[in-house]
Amino acid sequence: GKVLRSDSSTTNLFSEEVEKDQKHYCRDLKTNLKLRSSAKINTWT
Repeated sequence: GKVLRSDSSTTNLFSEEVEKDQKHYCRDLKTNLKLRSSAKINTWT
């Protein structure tokens, strides 16, 4: 996703893209959590 500033001038332009990014982010986060939880045993010993 893009890093967005909280300028009121750009908020409307990016709102639709942010919505898409949020969905991707949520899906990626779930994947990352799964990977992390399985990797925890290996990394935290």
